[in-house]
Formats: sequence, structure tokens, C-alpha cells
Amino acid sequence: MNFDELEQQLSSLGKYTFSDRKGIRSYKFKGAVFLTINRRAFRICLRLPAVEQSIFIDFAPDIIWKVPNQWGNYGWTLFSIEKLELEIVKEGVIAAMNFVLIRKQS
Repeated sequence: MNFDELEQQLSSLGKYTFSDRKGIRSYKFKGAVFLTINRRAFRICLRLPAVEQSIFIDFAPDIIWKVPNQWGNYGWTLFSIEKLELEIVKEGVIAAMNFVLIRKQS
């Protein structure tokens, strides 16, 4: 999978905003960042609920992992997307968007 495919899929998931700085594109949903794309490192970072974070990491621990600092404890999870199928990445993005939506409603 590549970044162009991912960004094409994002447009079908709903309204979001993004900013581009220092080669890292951040996507916001309901005003909160749920996804960052680092093209140079060929990976994305998603904010996931703890259960979903564990499921994705257990699925592919060598290409999906918790951010190795305190941010990882808040659900931030790295995906090496060059080795993942689009459907897996899309499921992660949807889970991250839903997490933001639920948090914004409370």
C-alpha cells in the first residue's frame, strides 16, 4: 500500500482537516488529531483506544507497534504501511476517527 492510496481512501471517511509541517501531515477529526503521516519513514501514527491498539499490535507486532514513550500509553500506535494491506490500515483509521468522535461527545 502507498500513501496516495491511503489519502484517496481518507476522503471517503468523512470530513477532516489536515496540516502539513516538516514533512509530516496531520489529520484532525472534530478538532483532534487522529492520524499523522510520515512519508519519509513510510509509516502512519494513529490514536487508538487501548483495546484496539492491543488487537492491531497482536495482529502484526513487527509492523504495528506502540509509540515507545508516554504517547504510546495514550493510544498512539505506529503502522509501517508499506507492508500492510489497505483494508487493515483503513480499519485502523476508522477506529482512530471513532475514538476521537466518542471523546469529543463526552
